[in-house]
Order: sequence, then C-alpha cells, then structure tokens
Amino acid sequence: NDFVGAFCHLLNVRVFRKQACECLLLLLNRKLEKHDRDTQRKYLATPFAHLGLFERAMNAPAPAPAGGEEDDYSFHKRLAQCLSLMGTVYLDHDHLALSSSSSPTKAAQPNNNNTASPFLLHPLPSPLPPFFVDMYLPLMLAFASHPSLIIASFVLPFWVHMLHYHPPPGTHASFLIPLLKVCEQKMLPIGDPVKDTSSQVAQYSRLDFDTSHEFCQFKTELNPLVFTVSNSIAVVSPVSTIEYLASRITQILSEAQAGADLSVCCMYLVSVSQLLERAVHRLPAEVRTQVPQGPAPNPANIPLAPADAQRIREGALASVRDLLTALEAPAVHRPPFLILVVEALQAFSPFFESQPEATLAWLRGILPLVIYGDIPKHGEVLDKDVTKLRSGAMYTLMHVALASPRTLLPHIGTLRNAASECFAKGLLLDKEKGLFIEVMVIVSNSLKNYQQQAEVIQMLVAPFEAQWNAPELTAALQSPEAFLNYVGISLTSPSVATPQEEYLERRGRMQLLVKLFGVVWKRVTVPSDEKEAQDGGYEPVIVHGLAFGAQWPISGLVRVILPNMLALLKVLHQLWLPACKTTLLPLHPHIYQFDEAYVANLLNKDPPRLLPEQENARYERGLVECLRDQAYSMLGQAATQGEGFYTIQGMHDMLVASIFIFLDSTDNHHLRALMKNFFVKFVLSCPEPLVGTLLQPILIPFVNFMYRRLSMCWSEYANREGQGSSLKKQQGENEIVEDKILRDLSCEFADLLHHVCSLPFSRASADVMGPVLVGLVGCLSWPHSLSMKKAVKTCTEIVPVVASNLVFVNLLGETMLTHALQIMIRDSDTSLVMTITALVREIYVALYKKSPLPRNVFSQLPGMTPAILDEFEGQLERDPQIKAQKA
Repeated sequence: NDFVGAFCHLLNVRVFRKQACECLLLLLNRKLEKHDRDTQRKYLATPFAHLGLFERAMNAPAPAPAGGEEDDYSFHKRLAQCLSLMGTVYLDHDHLALSSSSSPTKAAQPNNNNTASPFLLHPLPSPLPPFFVDMYLPLMLAFASHPSLIIASFVLPFWVHMLHYHPPPGTHASFLIPLLKVCEQKMLPIGDPVKDTSSQVAQYSRLDFDTSHEFCQFKTELNPLVFTVSNSIAVVSPVSTIEYLASRITQILSEAQAGADLSVCCMYLVSVSQLLERAVHRLPAEVRTQVPQGPAPNPANIPLAPADAQRIREGALASVRDLLTALEAPAVHRPPFLILVVEALQAFSPFFESQPEATLAWLRGILPLVIYGDIPKHGEVLDKDVTKLRSGAMYTLMHVALASPRTLLPHIGTLRNAASECFAKGLLLDKEKGLFIEVMVIVSNSLKNYQQQAEVIQMLVAPFEAQWNAPELTAALQSPEAFLNYVGISLTSPSVATPQEEYLERRGRMQLLVKLFGVVWKRVTVPSDEKEAQDGGYEPVIVHGLAFGAQWPISGLVRVILPNMLALLKVLHQLWLPACKTTLLPLHPHIYQFDEAYVANLLNKDPPRLLPEQENARYERGLVECLRDQAYSMLGQAATQGEGFYTIQGMHDMLVASIFIFLDSTDNHHLRALMKNFFVKFVLSCPEPLVGTLLQPILIPFVNFMYRRLSMCWSEYANREGQGSSLKKQQGENEIVEDKILRDLSCEFADLLHHVCSLPFSRASADVMGPVLVGLVGCLSWPHSLSMKKAVKTCTEIVPVVASNLVFVNLLGETMLTHALQIMIRDSDTSLVMTITALVREIYVALYKKSPLPRNVFSQLPGMTPAILDEFEGQLERDPQIKAQKA
C-alpha cells in the first residue's frame, strides 16, 4: 500500500495532484472478485488513513500564476469524484462486510425490488467508525456546499447512498440539517453562465457550460438528485426536516416583511416550499389526515411515533394559521409579499385533507387573491406583480384540486358561489375563467352523483354555451370569408400592426370558448367502480338501440356544442383550399408559415425577437393553429365519452362534410393533429353496432388517402436526397421542418394501423384489412426507421390472422415479404433482427404450401438455389418448432 499512500501525498504537490487523483480513481474503480475483497479493503484503508491530506489539498491557498483558479477548480472536481467513490466503495464492501461478520444477522442490503419504498430503513448492525464520521463526512459536506453545481453532482450521489443504508441514530444526525441547507441552495434558480452576472455559482458555471441551454439541461438533471437527497433526509429524520423547513418559511417571510429584497426572498421561498411539499408527501398518510390507513405500508415506510406525528401535524397547522394571518395584515398587503405567502401555503396543502376548518380558512384567504385588483379597461394591462399574484393564487387552487379533490369537496358550495359571482361581475380574465372552471370540474368529479355533477357543470358552462351558439358567431362559421371578417383578417389588405379592439375581443372570446369546452371534456370523469356508479345515478343508457355503460354528465352539452365545433373545423380546413390560399397567401403569408419558436427549437436556435408590428401577424397564425388543435382535442375527448357523441343523428355526414372532405389540401402537420387528437380515439371508441355505418365508411378512404399522401411525400424526399450534398446544403429551414413533420406523421400512421389491426371487426373484414395491409407495406418501404419498426411489429401480429384469406396472398407472399427481406439485408440494427426474422417466418410458413410466391421471392436472394430451398422447406416440415424455424 506504499504506492497508494504516495498518491495521497502527491495530492498536495501541484504538478502531480490531478494525476494522483486519476490513479486513485482507477484503483477504486477496479472490479474485483469476492476473494479479492481483502485487497479492496487494503486499498481503502490507506486513503482513509490520510484524510488529513485530502483536507489540506482541498483547502490549499489560491496560486499566484494566471489561470491558477481554473486549475484548482479542475483538481477539486477530480478530488470530489475520488472522495465520493471512496465512501461509496467503503459502504458497499468494507463496512457491510465487517457488519455481517460481527453479527449473526447479515448486513442490510438495498432492496431494489421494493416498490413501496426506495429507501432502506433498517440500521446497520455496527456503527460507522469515528474516522468516517469525524473526518470523512465533513469533507463530503464541504464539497456538497461548494458553489459549483458540477461538484455537487459528483458528491450528492454518495449522500443518497449514505442515507440509503440509514446508519444507527445519531451517527450522522449533525449532518442532516446542513445537508438540507445544501439542497435549498442547489434548488435556487441561479448560476446561468450568460444571464447571471453576480452569483458565485455562475462563476463556476462559466467554466463548465458554454450556453444557457447547456446549463438548463444540466440543472434539469440535477434537480431530481437534489430532491432524492432531501426526500432521504425526510425519511431518516421526518420531524427535524419538517420543522426546519417550516421555520425557514417563517424566517423568509419575516425578512420580507422587514424590507429584504423580495425577489431574493421569493427564490428562497420557492426552493424551500418545493422541498417541504415533497417531504410532507413522504410522511404516512395518517400524519396528514389523522385517519388510520390500515395495514398497508405508507409510501416512505416511516415508523413515526404517535407523539411525533401529532407534533408534525400541529406544527404544520400552526404555520398555516400564521400564514393566513399574514394575508390579513394590511401593512403588508403588497402583491410581491402576498405572492410569497401563497407559495408557502401551497407547501402545506397536504395537511388540509382532514382539516375542513383550515381548508375553509385557506379558501377565504386565497379566493380574494384570485380577483386581486381591478380588471383593466380596454387598452390597459394588469400590473405585473398583480398578474403574478392572481396566477399564483389560481394555480395554488388548481394544485390542491389535482392533488386531493376530496379536500375541497366539502366546500364546493363556497367555490360555486365564488364562481357565480366572478362570472356575473366580470372579475376574471379569460385565462382565469378557464382555470376556475377546470378546478370546479375536478372537484365535482368527487361528488360521485350524476345529478349534482351535471348541475355544477351546467351552471359553469351555461353562459359560455349561449355565447358559442349566438347567431353572430354561428354566422361567422358558415364560410372562410365570414370567419376572416369576424376575426379581423382582411381579404383585401395585409394585417395591420394593431387591430381594432372589437376584433381582439372576438378572437379572445372564440379562443376562450374552444379551450374552455376542451377543458370540461378533458377533466370530467364518471366513477370507474360499477357499484359506485350505480349508487350515484350513472345508469347505463340505451339510445337508438345503442347500449352505453354509463351516462356522462356532459352528454347533453356535447349535442349542443358539436355542430358549431365541426363548422369551425370545416372553415379552418377551407383556408388551405387552393382558391382561398391563392387570395390569402400574398396578403397574410404568416398564416401558412411555421411558428418561429417551433422552427428555432427544431434547429437548436434561440427564437427570433419579433418587432412590435409582427406580433399581430404571429397572433393571427397562433389563433388558427390553436383553434384547430383544441377543436380536434375536444372531439377526441367527446368520442371517448359515449352516447353524447355517437347518438347525434347524421354524425357520419357531419364528420365527412367538415373534416374529411378537404383532405387533399390539408397540410401534413394538420393531418398529424387530426390523427393524434381525434381519429385514433374515434377508431378505438366507436360502438360496435356503428362500425359498419359510421366508422368503416370513413376509415377505409382515410387509410387509402394517408398511404397515397405519405408515399408521395417520401418519394419527394428520396428524390431530394438523391440529388447530392449540394442540394442538401441549400435546403431551407422549412424543408427541414417539413421532413420532421413527415417523420412524425408516418409514426402516427403506423400507430393508427396498429390500433385498427387490434380491433375484432377489422380482422374479420377484408375490405378494411386490404387498405391496412397496403399501408403497412408502405411503412416497411419508407426510409424512416421508427415507423418501419412499428409496422414490422404490427405485421408480425396480423399476418397469422389474415394469411388464410387468399385475397391477400400476393400482397403478403410477394410485396410484404420482399420488403421484409430487404430490411434484413440493409438494416444493421440488431434490435430489429429478431422481429423482422419473426415476420419473414410468419409469411413463409403460412404461405409456402399455398402459393409459389414466397419461394420465388427467396429464390432471388444471392446464392440461393432450388436445392437449398427444397432442403429449407423440408426442415420446416420436419421441425415445426418456432425457434428452430427462425434459426
């Protein structure tokens, strides 16, 4: 071990220190057999005996030569890696081995199969030695506290490992709160190498990252690691963790009231609130609710004493009372401070579940903040801080509704009255109206009563339903010209920089209505339990001879809303008809262009800054895109929810006349939205009695159309690729985006074909399977690996089902088999070999006795002779085992 000791001494020699670290890392990373573990322990003994040298190397004074700070930082990163690996290897091999040898019970090992808890809470039989606790852990805490996020990413995994094994109480108790402070610091949104010019974190980030994008990506990966450490601390010491974080919230609010920088206070409060909220969710449910949860283990498996549970609960509710008192203090009724209080209250929301008084007090404090300030008049905007406060209060309400809707259920009357008053007096912005309705729909789902739920939804939606079916709006959806005139897009002149207020109001109202209806459709649910649904009045219904499992509370609303929604989609499709596009394109080219931010994201560029006069043009394009996407999503939700959609008379004619009649002029990115948001859900949800009259007449032409469209696009792509690199260099941004959309559309088409093949009616219908198999063959032939892989999987599943139908012999035995063999020859992807081999086997075995086509296709392979094929088919006869046939 002399040379190991030499490496430790060389850590303090500037010329050799980094190389010494590299050597120690190599030694510690060696993979040893069990009989060599003694060697590993000997290697570890020496570095741990020289921890003082590691500490001295870490605290070495800054050097005089230029560039020395960067060199020190590079060495510290290596040193952090070395120390982290030392501790991890020690816990894995040395301490565990010693513990198991000194106790009749084997040392606890991490149980990766325990899905109930990611942490092991059984203490090790022997305590950690003093040198580990007194010297090594302080070093690791110092490195964790380092301003560099890279160094933190090296040492935090050790702390996860350390807390994972949960040494006996008191061994590392003194490190838990300091480590929690480290987590708080690492969660702060600081350190951007470009935008942050003052923090010490940013000084190190500039050495590690070239761009803000790189930094943000790394920070996104680091944050879950920080949460894992804080969750581990909460598991080891729940009482101390909750009390510390609650005290930090009180401290930050006190500093804010005393005049501290509110932006800094807000950063720290967000960080602490995130840690507290996650720590609270690690607690047993009975700690939050006072209701015993039965023998099932809680998520963290924490054995809390009743006194500790009571202490946590009372402390949390006391903090809530203090925060609500702060809301009422007139001296601090400033939006920036109120934003902090709202953020803090959200962290304690899990304790509201069984505290109706606290929940009611919280609601009375939060609801006035949702409507804080006065709605601005035309041409005015809300103050930035007021807007942030209102949004924060609304999203806190949404957060509680999503996390625990039953918490708000006893107060649904309070919420209902507040919603009625806000809508009647116009106290909410358009965006806030949608959020408030979403909260109410989520809470109403917990009523589990059809009549009550339908009444709440009707109360919320009735005013907007009347606006949607108003004569003025209905007339605007009858033609492209009427629609464009209604929203202020001129057919005779280019877009103006600032449209009239009347047009802005119409655009906002139309967008709000479509989004609002989509939210209702998306959030409403019915009980999944059959008895619960029956008790709540969600009776099965039979309409026009069609049986549906349960009646939805929005069924009546679907029939009222759908006609104008389909009219809207028809108008939007017509904007891309050649006659309309010829008129609009010279005046409003932005409508037919891709969004600048979307293009910039695909090309890894920063989005361009638009001039003020360009904002209206961008808004007009966004209006058309959002209306289309939201309308498709709403239709998709309606198609999955039963009788309201499928019992409308003439639904087939309505769909064809509005959506499927203008496919030839529809752009690829619109087709993708159509398939993804609506058509797949429609195919999977259509009732069986309506398949022949509603679905099949639409499905077959649509699949045929998609095959033709994609084949044409991939042919153009192949021609462009075949023209050489000179054309590729001249390829514009639009072509790059269109190629990306083409790949996405091909994947959506492959997914659609897979879903169709999974349905019993399609497998029994040659009329359906014909176009589907042609589409699958197309997916196999197009130069896109992902859609091809999806198609190979679907073909392997469907070939045994349809091979008995002689109608498909040529398609399967010649065309599909040829493409499959071509994929095997040209594709080097090993993950595809087994799947494509299975497909070739399925086709050949199913058809070689019925048709000469498979044999003819195989005979064209290089080196293939009739004798080889005869022997091959003889082997198939002699050994019918699938594994042998694939070989």
